[in-house]
Amino acid sequence: FPKEERFPSWDFDWDLDWHPAPHPVPPTDIRPMDPSKPKPRRAIREIILIRHGQYDNVEVEDDEKHGLTDIGKEQAELTGQRLKELLKGKIVMSICHSNMKRARESAAIIAKYFPKVEVIEDPDLAEGVPAIPDPPSRNWSPSPEDEAKDPPRIERAFQKYFWRPLLNPPPPGPNLGKEKKDQIQYEIFVIHGNVIRYFFARALQFNPNGWLRLACFNCGITRLSLDNNGYVSAREFGNVGHLPPDKITYH
Repeated sequence: FPKEERFPSWDFDWDLDWHPAPHPVPPTDIRPMDPSKPKPRRAIREIILIRHGQYDNVEVEDDEKHGLTDIGKEQAELTGQRLKELLKGKIVMSICHSNMKRARESAAIIAKYFPKVEVIEDPDLAEGVPAIPDPPSRNWSPSPEDEAKDPPRIERAFQKYFWRPLLNPPPPGPNLGKEKKDQIQYEIFVIHGNVIRYFFARALQFNPNGWLRLACFNCGITRLSLDNNGYVSAREFGNVGHLPPDKITYH
């Protein structure tokens, strides 16, 4: 099949519809960087997506009965420790979580390791059906009600949090030597498996209906890097290397 029909080219202005901002025009012909020239300075947003820990009463619909199990609490503790190690000396802007109990409890544990970072609750980040899955699941079918109400909400959350950063001018005076350093900030989201899978596919300009082809374990770490030039890179997806084997769970 023709490449141009099935695999469209990367859209550098991917957030233009919901986050219009004065970004420079991206290059029309991408070439390898010339090592003889200075590396251009970039603004980068590192988006870290954490799935909540294991929770109780999976088959019960009442969200307030979905508190973390003992294993789930330990998973969140280990994840908080790992993030503290990874982000030591970094600029962490916020910790966002959904309003669902398992995400609230997971975020509260992780936030202990970042006492000066703002914690934000956003119901738009709640679990749901982000898009009709393609191919469909062999053992699960979303209800018509969920298919109608969840996708607009989850897409709204994506547009709220995924956008290109603006590059600030380098500091003046004696700090001029720092102008080549990238401007990097980190944002942590403690949310849900379906939402993470959708965000991941959507940010990388994959078919978002393919979200169910991915799997993310409890307290898996997913990281996406967004820069001011319109590039998005996946640094990791669902990484559970910080958890011992007997603490790795899916439900």
